[in-house]
Amino acid sequence: RMSGAAPTHEEALRIGDVAVEGTVFCNTAIRAPDGTLIQPASVRLDLGIDRFYINQPDAERIDRVLRETSGEDEATVFAIVNIGRDGRARLKGLSVNGEIIELNWL
Repeated sequence: RMSGAAPTHEEALRIGDVAVEGTVFCNTAIRAPDGTLIQPASVRLDLGIDRFYINQPDAERIDRVLRETSGEDEATVFAIVNIGRDGRARLKGLSVNGEIIELNWL
């Protein structure tokens, strides 16, 4: 959950307990002239984690769970992230339908 943004690590720590380096993108809702919602407002948070490596059966299961989830369903796949003292995010594992998959192959 994002609680704010700041230009420096020190200023970010004034907003919340954990400061992480990243980028946030906000899009406002788009409505047709008659008021019909065309695209809802959205926020995208990029913490710099863009890929991970996992065995093929688990990868296929995660893919299947994500494909079966519609935009209106509650999320069932969550990232488990560690924030280092340097403010960088590191992916440590995944929670898939409540099962923890640790990414400890290093």
